[in-house]
Amino acid sequence: SRDNIQMRALPPPLQATLASMQIGQTTQPFGAAKEGISVLVLCGREDGWANLAQHEALWAGLPPGPPERPVRGHGALVIEHCGHMSPMEQPEAVTRALADWLRR
Repeated sequence: SRDNIQMRALPPPLQATLASMQIGQTTQPFGAAKEGISVLVLCGREDGWANLAQHEALWAGLPPGPPERPVRGHGALVIEHCGHMSPMEQPEAVTRALADWLRR
């Protein structure tokens, strides 16, 4: 069952993030409603199926959202030395990127 994942089986950066949390503490990865909708577009530098230009176009094509909940983010984030399967090819880099994004 995926409900029984052991922390030591997770990538070290994710372990560190989880270890710093208090029991019962939660995170709000999408922030408060007034802060808008947080979006991350992530791709591998060597992705031959959906390249960086396509990811940047995806980011540029996002609707701005309503004034009370604007879309916010930082464009396409590139993971080096990997292709289309970023989480499997560079799990630590992807975990760091996600952890950084969740902290914003």
